[in-house]
Amino acid sequence: MGFVLLTLGVTLIWRGIRFQEEELLIAAALGGLCLLIWGFVLTPAHWQVAMEVLVIVLLFPVCVRCTFGKGL
Repeated sequence: MGFVLLTLGVTLIWRGIRFQEEELLIAAALGGLCLLIWGFVLTPAHWQVAMEVLVIVLLFPVCVRCTFGKGL
C-alpha cells in the first residue's frame, strides 16, 4: 500500500509541475506531498531514501518557479 501512495504522490507532483496556473501547481504539489507523507509512513526504511531524493528533485522546480516567477 505504501508503494502505491508513493507512486500516486510522485505522479501528482510530476503532473502538477506542467500546470501553467500557480494555484493548480501549488494545489497539486501539496496534494502530492500529503500522499507522499502517507506513503512514507507505510513504506520500509530502505525505500524511503530513494523516494526522498526523487521528491526533492521533483519539487525543486516548483519552489524556484513560485519564488522567482516563471523564469523556467
